[in-house]
Amino acid sequence: MRVNTHSFRSLLILTAICTMQACGSSGSDEQSRTAVEGSTQDPATAGRSATEVQGEATELRAEIFCDPAVRHRGLAQLSWTPADPPGEEQRVAVTIFKEGFETGAFEESKPLPPDQASFLLESVQGQAIHRWRVITVTATSDSPSDTVRFEGPVCVGDIVVDEPIPVQ
Repeated sequence: MRVNTHSFRSLLILTAICTMQACGSSGSDEQSRTAVEGSTQDPATAGRSATEVQGEATELRAEIFCDPAVRHRGLAQLSWTPADPPGEEQRVAVTIFKEGFETGAFEESKPLPPDQASFLLESVQGQAIHRWRVITVTATSDSPSDTVRFEGPVCVGDIVVDEPIPVQ
């Protein structure tokens, strides 16, 4: 029996995308946000005075696009306003799992300068819902920003320009 590898590959990719979509987009982040907003004091700042509390990055934005040089590759230009006062460094954390930050299923960038305000994410996972945040690092604590989401782009790259139009 001969297997059409193109059809099999397409089916495999479609299955992977559907699986990522199901893992990443069910529900919302409202429950975790409500739990944080409902608490009276953040455990990360317990025991410190109000003047010692580290700020966090704000105004997080994501611009998604397809890499013009590499077929099927999605990219995301992440940008934000750094914490005021700035920390010693920053890191960008990204997950495609709804509770990825709570379970440790996320990736982090290398350390970034405290005044850096953007980062090119090259590991966009298809059309999955990506959750991301900026972590401001000081000598005594890590202060995560709010978590925001974006959906990876559809980067079609299997169209062959020279292929003849089928006769019907």
